Amino acid sequence: MNLPPEFIRPILDGSAESSFVVLGNGQIWHANEAARNKFEIFGFTESDIGSYIDFFAPQSSRGEKPALSLSWDEMTSAATFEGGRKKTNGIGKTTNGEGFPVQTTLIKVNRGASCEILNGGGEDRYFFCLYVRDITPDQLRNRQRGEFPEETGTQA
Repeated sequence: MNLPPEFIRPILDGSAESSFVVLGNGQIWHANEAARNKFEIFGFTESDIGSYIDFFAPQSSRGEKPALSLSWDEMTSAATFEGGRKKTNGIGKTTNGEGFPVQTTLIKVNRGASCEILNGGGEDRYFFCLYVRDITPDQLRNRQRGEFPEETGTQA
């Protein structure tokens, strides 16, 4: 398996936000402590990110709600990244089945020639850093103010 460089772990481990390193096939390579606690991930091995997050298609510029969920392959499609980054909303899922609204930022990281040599080559030229924020507090605050998801661009 062609793994990301080890230096990525301490960078993500310092984040208070739930952060993952996900391989091109959707397999979680690393989850920081915030992610393990929030998503109730205990001793996972070769878990698929789809087990923990349902991604939504981004909203249109007119603010319309997306009509569909995206697979990991659709999320990582090269055509959908702007500057190596993609933001969208979704539903986070704990192991006990509880769901909560999330905002995700996906960063596409090119392994580069040196990483391919160190890891023995392989078909995956990219891995992904995924940052996940629980937006439940934002939605509650908006409701208290009389604002609703359609007006704020936040999905329910």
